[in-house]
Amino acid sequence: MKHLKPVYISILTLVIFTVALLAGMQTDWWQTEGRSTPLGETGGGRGESESVEETGETQEDHVSVSVSGSTTVGDAVSLGLTFEQLSEVLEGEITKADAGEKIKDIVTQRGLQFGVVKDELNSLLD
Repeated sequence: MKHLKPVYISILTLVIFTVALLAGMQTDWWQTEGRSTPLGETGGGRGESESVEETGETQEDHVSVSVSGSTTVGDAVSLGLTFEQLSEVLEGEITKADAGEKIKDIVTQRGLQFGVVKDELNSLLD
């Protein structure tokens, strides 16, 4: 029996890996987000969750509608808050220029408590 040289084994390994990766991407088996696999199993190590078939909900139904630590001013406006409401709760002027800034960072700069501000903003969303 003839043996393969180590260089050919390395090349063959890379080719097999590349083909498997491309095939997985084309068939939606290669997923980089925590969504379910084509067999309906949940992935991403995020615990058990109900599938869309069981709940009748779509992915859009799971979009967060609350302010959290990573929420930016732009995100808050997209959720339905106005610049005036944000300015009032954050105790200072908030404009479109602040859209990319995290609310938590603004709260810290202004010496406010994030938990209190978050609760006030979320109550405005309800």
